[in-house]
Amino acid sequence: MQIRISKRENLLKLINLIRIPDVRKDKIFTEMFNGFTRYKEPLRVKEAIIKLCKENGYVTSSELRKEMNYATTNCAIKWLKFHLNQGLLKCIQSSSYKGYGVWRIPARYILNEP
Repeated sequence: MQIRISKRENLLKLINLIRIPDVRKDKIFTEMFNGFTRYKEPLRVKEAIIKLCKENGYVTSSELRKEMNYATTNCAIKWLKFHLNQGLLKCIQSSSYKGYGVWRIPARYILNEP
């Protein structure tokens, strides 16, 4: 069977549509898309989020940016919001800006208990 996936968002939608009742789902999809390096990014981000949550107890966009070597935090924020909508994360503190030269305090997320 062959399928053609044109965008990364379509792959993410496909992963959500296919229900595999096993914890090895991510490993199975990694093996399926072995030659496609750009499709491994969601799995790498998910592993980095889980790793940071286990180390610190929470994850922020700036920590994820450093872990994934992104140039800006915008991409990290996008991935955190994606995993928040997927149910992997739960927001415990929203971002805030104090003003008067104080930088924005990033939102904190923790792993959502199943």
